[in-house]
Amino acid sequence: MKQGTYKVLSIVDAGLIGEGEGTKPKITFSLETDEGVKNLTWFGNMKGNTPEGTEKARQMTIKALVTAGFIGNDFDDLLQPVDAVFNTKELTVTVELYKDKPQIKWINEKREKKEFTGVAPKFAALFAQVKKDMGVETIPF
Repeated sequence: MKQGTYKVLSIVDAGLIGEGEGTKPKITFSLETDEGVKNLTWFGNMKGNTPEGTEKARQMTIKALVTAGFIGNDFDDLLQPVDAVFNTKELTVTVELYKDKPQIKWINEKREKKEFTGVAPKFAALFAQVKKDMGVETIPF
């Protein structure tokens, strides 16, 4: 498999690997490739080099799971049947080569491209979150 972006046909399996602090979530995707249908597994990252890095790694892992359609409330929910804890979504994955082996780097929700028309309402939520984190009150207009 080459480096690139691939359409996800389905989620084949999900679960946890490892034990204790070394436990990681995983999702196996069925992908449409130039070579036919291939299965490839994504592994979440649960640990960083610092406490802040560990928190960021966990947030990124949860974001990837939710992007993939995961509706569970904790990592242990990945032990349930796939169809019970994942909503069906149109997805792509970005595959990069690591030591000549394909590895899923990103899980992407399929989005329609829209023409930029000026102010995007999606930034309002980001402004509100940053202001909240800074302790600044958001004033409605």
